[in-house]
Amino acid sequence: MSTIKQDRKDLEMLLNGISPIEGNSTPATPNQSTLVQGPAPQQQPSVIDNAGSEIGVEKVFEFNYESIRKGLRKKARKTVLNIANHILTETMVEEDYVQDKIEQDIETLTDLYMQVETNTLMQQALVSTVSKGNLMPRYFEVFGQLTEKISALNKQVVSTEQTIRKTYLDLKFEIRDKQEEEMGANGNLALGTTQPTNTGTLVTSSLDLIAKAKAKHREAIEAAKETTYVEE
Repeated sequence: MSTIKQDRKDLEMLLNGISPIEGNSTPATPNQSTLVQGPAPQQQPSVIDNAGSEIGVEKVFEFNYESIRKGLRKKARKTVLNIANHILTETMVEEDYVQDKIEQDIETLTDLYMQVETNTLMQQALVSTVSKGNLMPRYFEVFGQLTEKISALNKQVVSTEQTIRKTYLDLKFEIRDKQEEEMGANGNLALGTTQPTNTGTLVTSSLDLIAKAKAKHREAIEAAKETTYVEE
């Protein structure tokens, strides 16, 4: 509580150029702000739990893995069936071995399509981020890496589709040879001769037909091997 005596003392100190607060030697009570505190305890580094905290991150794109893979598997199935139906007969396609091969090829193409899709989405996310003013040099470096990876994956897709075509071409002749061998084992093939004509060679024996089929098979395989990917 302020008193007349204290006020006079404060006035004298002010006239002498001394601050009454600094010059006041009255011990401070524990409730006053001048209470001398002991050394502050050392604070431990805080750990931020990003998993449990809500961070204001803007969503760049929607991504539903199962839905996207389902759509890409449908695309792969259409591609493989188009190749198989173009090369093989309906009866050949229905064989169990061919059906198993079709499912394997669908899975292979689906995985490749999925890689292309996810890398393309990441590239789009980078473009969206940079367009908002985040011009970190690392973004441009990653963008270049993704571009090269997507290009390589697209070439791999084309190469895989060509390999699938060659595989079904091989299957076609293998199935046909097997059928003809079974016919021969049943005594349905007879030895005969061939006679040249103006339009080619007249086949008078099923054995000659097998030989001609195998020759065409070898030619088809060589043609498939020479097929290469041409980058536009």
